[in-house]
Amino acid sequence: MKKTAFIIAVIGLLVLSTGGLLAIHIQDASHLAAVNTTITALAQDMASMRAISVANTSQGTDLDVLVAAVSPAVVRIDVTGSGFAAVGSGWIVDRSGYVLTNEHVIDQSTSIKVTLSTGDSYAAAVANSDSNRDLALLKMTSTRTDFPIISLGTASDAAVGDQLIVAGFPLGLELAGPASFTNGIVSALRTINGLDYIQTNAAIDPGNSGGPIFNSQGLLVGMVVASVTSTNVTNVQGLGLGIPVADILKFIDSGKVSCSNCHYAMS
Repeated sequence: MKKTAFIIAVIGLLVLSTGGLLAIHIQDASHLAAVNTTITALAQDMASMRAISVANTSQGTDLDVLVAAVSPAVVRIDVTGSGFAAVGSGWIVDRSGYVLTNEHVIDQSTSIKVTLSTGDSYAAAVANSDSNRDLALLKMTSTRTDFPIISLGTASDAAVGDQLIVAGFPLGLELAGPASFTNGIVSALRTINGLDYIQTNAAIDPGNSGGPIFNSQGLLVGMVVASVTSTNVTNVQGLGLGIPVADILKFIDSGKVSCSNCHYAMS
């Protein structure tokens, strides 16, 4: 029996490493059925594992796939005002050219320019803003109706432990070029001073304000609003905050502007 058990164990290793069946000669025919059953079960397990692997790949969960899908809708926002110039981030929420960002990005600005990943730039004006929730909706000056968008998620699409990707333009005035992407997780869901936030450990730097936060399915779940770097007693790392999509949807649906498909921009 010990010898037979050893043969079965070796067969299992060979099946797992080669994915095929191994023909052997066993003098004791009474054990042949058991050996064949073991081989068949292992082969079925391997087939199931291959099917799961293919299914996961087809869902497009690789980071490069997600970034490629989202990046066309991520925009750089250059603002100028009385004696200052600044850069923030944002994303297109409607195919007619509406852009979401933080209110503090465009506050006191006299001119706003939105630049797409293609390099095309458009002047923009503030269509709506909420300083309390730090949200602003811009409208690019364009007659286009084919701008790329990011699909909107819901509150249930961001749970603690979920993978997140943050997009934007850190160090915008100093670091030229395309958008940057950093990844992390939902570290916590917090309420601070009566407002809800997504906490993440994804890297967030000056210039990222207003940038999109999306999950592993490419759905927008939040907007970058702040990064905590220090307190009165210590330095802080990996503590970024985002405005959750539920509050963004409430802002869009406030009815103050004509943005007919902002809420339902799901394609």
